[in-house]
Formats: sequence, C-alpha cells, structure tokens
Amino acid sequence: MITTHRRTRLLLPGLILLAGSLTACTAGCTGTVGGGASNPSDALVGDIALGDDDGGTSGHDATEPGTGEDASPTSEDDGAVRDSESGLDAESERDAAPGQDAESRPDGGPVPDAGTSPYSCAGWVDLGGPLDFARGNYASTPSLSVDGTGRLLATWHETVPGENYNIYVKEWTGREWRLVGEALDAVRASGTQSPEIRVDPFGNPIVVWTEGRDLYASQHVQGAWVRIGDRIDVSEAEDAYPDLPSLAIDPQGRPIVAWTEWDSSLKSEIYVKRWSGSAWEFLGARALNVDPADRASWPSVATGPDGTVFVAFDEVTRENGHRTFVMRWSGAVWSVVSGGAVVTTSGVETYSPSLVVDRAGAPVIALYQIAQSTSESSSHVFRYTQDTWEPVGGAIDVPPNVDTVGPVLTLDANDHPVVAFTESAEQNSVRVAGWTGSAWEALGDALDLAPEQTAFAPAIALDPRGKPSVAWTEWDPTTETMNINVKRCE
Repeated sequence: MITTHRRTRLLLPGLILLAGSLTACTAGCTGTVGGGASNPSDALVGDIALGDDDGGTSGHDATEPGTGEDASPTSEDDGAVRDSESGLDAESERDAAPGQDAESRPDGGPVPDAGTSPYSCAGWVDLGGPLDFARGNYASTPSLSVDGTGRLLATWHETVPGENYNIYVKEWTGREWRLVGEALDAVRASGTQSPEIRVDPFGNPIVVWTEGRDLYASQHVQGAWVRIGDRIDVSEAEDAYPDLPSLAIDPQGRPIVAWTEWDSSLKSEIYVKRWSGSAWEFLGARALNVDPADRASWPSVATGPDGTVFVAFDEVTRENGHRTFVMRWSGAVWSVVSGGAVVTTSGVETYSPSLVVDRAGAPVIALYQIAQSTSESSSHVFRYTQDTWEPVGGAIDVPPNVDTVGPVLTLDANDHPVVAFTESAEQNSVRVAGWTGSAWEALGDALDLAPEQTAFAPAIALDPRGKPSVAWTEWDPTTETMNINVKRCE
C-alpha cells in the first residue's frame, strides 16, 4: 500500500513549512493555520527562508538514458550497471523481486491479505531511530512506499545548516535502515527537494523530486539510480519553477507525475505527464486548472485498476476561496469528477488533498477544511459514489475538539480509509485513525517522540499484513534541527 502526499502549511518557530516542502516566502506572507489565517495556503512561519534554489553534492550522477554511458555503481549495491535506452524498458530489469506478490494495487503498492486489519494496533514501535545522517542536519518531507515483499522504503531531503539539500532513499531491513544508492541529483550541487517515492509492479523504486527550477525522476535498477528521461517540467523561463510533485504508477508500470508550476507573478498551474517508455508525454493539451485565471496547487495523482488517471488539487476560486477539485483523464480529455468541487459548503474552504483509488475504481480523497467564521480546521474523507462525493463519517475527531490539518490517506484490504494527520494544538502532534466501517478509530497514541516537540508532515504506508508505518518530521528545540522518524503500529 502506498503513501500519499504531505500537503499542509504548519507553524514552526524559525521556519517556513509546507509539511512536505520547505519554501521561501515572498514579501508580505503572514498568518497562521487554524488560528486566524485569512489564507492558510500562504501562511508565513518564522524568519528562515529555505528556498528551492538551495543545492547539494552527490556521490552519484545517474546516466541520461540513451547516452550509452554506464551508470556508476552505488556504494551499497553490487555494482551492476545500466545499459538500456530508458529507465523502464529492459525485460531483465522488470522481473519481480524474489517473493514479490503476484497481486498489487494499481499504484504499485501491495494488496494486503483481506483477512488482516490495521486496527489491531497495540502501540507504535520505533523503527531504528532517525533516518537522517546527522542530528545536526535539517531533514524534512518524508515519503514512504512498500513493495510486494513488504520491503519498506523511505525518501526525504536533508541539509547541513547553511549548505544545500540532498535527497536520500533508505530501506528497512528489519533491523536497520540501509542506504539505497547515493544521493539523488541530476546536476551536482543544484539543490534537491520534495521527493516522492513509489514502487512499480516489478519491485523497482521510482523517485520524483524538484531540483533548482526543474523536475526529475529516477528509477533504481540493477544497483544504480537511473534518470527517467530528461527534465519533466514545462517552462524554461527564468522566473518559472515546479513545486510539490506527486507520483503514481499505472498498471503497466508507467510513472505519472503531477506538479504545480509557478511564475514570478504567483500564477500557478497543474500539469500532468506520463512516461511512454521513451519520453515524458503530456496528458492533456493545457493545464488542469478548472478556471485558467485561478491559481491551482497541491496536486495528488492516483490511478485506478483499469489505468484511469485521477488528479486532485486545490484551486483558489474568485467566488468561494480555496476549493478542491478532482479531475479524470478519459484518454483524450480531462473532466471534473462530479462536475464541481468536492466540498461546496458555503463559508468553508478546503486544502491539502490526498487522493487514492479503491478496487472498484472509485476515487477517495482526504482533505482538511477551515471554517471562515472561526478559522477552526478539521480533516475529512470523501468517497465518490453514484455521481456524488459522499463523506466517510464526519470529521476525523480523534482526539475530539482539536484542530487537525494535512491528512494523508491510504486504503486497507477492505478499502477502508486509514489516515495520518497533524493535530495542530499548541505543539503539533502526528496521529493516525482508521475507518471501521461505522466510525473513526484512533490507532494508538500520538507518534511524537517528545510532547514538547513539534511533529508534522506525516507519510503513511501499509505493509502486506495491513500494518501501517508512518514517517514524520519532528522539530527538536534543543538542537534547533529537524529529524525524520518512522514508527510501525504492531
């Protein structure tokens, strides 16, 4: 089962957080989330600007497919090299890993045994301590994925204070976290951020990330990270940059990337491309924005059992503020699912969509909403049923009477939602809840290592037993750094 996005802005002293991305703030950004922000999507937190032009060095340069040059072996692998013309074509590289499940979800995650349930959670068990290499570094934007053998993979970006970001991938061996290859970057010291990881149906990890003002993807095959095609983003203008990429894998093993593209006027558009086997190809002739004059961001892409592509995103409408839309790709055109926004309630704005598709092909979405009159925030799940978005219960109110933001969603073996989210109290905490079929039930307690520390930006994945693993970022006020932690519910 696959994780989804980390998509909400949260408060943290001294930092500007996207709960899935760190970003610089343009002049005039103010406000708080769930506590009086007039526009939570533009909330400024603190005074350290960690921009998307920060860069880092890497121990490995992936070979551009089609150049004929061998990829350098990685330090942790067997030194095998890559010689196919694309990142996805060689049949020898598409064999399933030993023990790979024959059945997998369309997005590349495993299908747990239908007899298991994630709700037999006695408590959260720490998996090996912080992922980051040094406790003095800044580590953020975790993403998780699980392959058919139950192998848990994590990616994140990390920097030494005052230096540049690198993206790393590790796998959990059952006893420790082991590095998978070297740091990912297309150009050394160019700055890499906002990674997202998925595993294709053949057991190969794929990561998408932003780098400077570009967007790239790589696949780990034959012991090396190999870049999939060239840069993915659209514009070559100096003032344009991609943000918050979302990754899905279709039933044929083709990666699909949705992302936001910004320019200096703060115009933002959603684009989608799919890898054809030799090139990144647009799905659709234009940006997905429902109204081309509106700003759109926070995309979340998912595929159905038949390969149908869905994308959810946040659009700032002139009449109603922030609204969440889901679009479906017919193979020729994009159309809005249900014909309108997921939530149309007057006086309510919605943010941070996290999208999956169930076994019947119905999209299921988690988001959080803010009441304009009170600024109170709550997380919700909706399933598309009979041409309408039906709420799955009420607000995810565990514990009760606390503001929540940034839900990330996956589905269990019975297609019941399991959601990790951030409780935005005085000190943010990360929690998990599952839908029993009639109510939302808390899975264990808060995951934070220390109640006085701020935890945020969760990512979630289910293993073949149906047990959830959650990664999150936690601010340590004693060292003034951020660390990535992972726990599994047992």
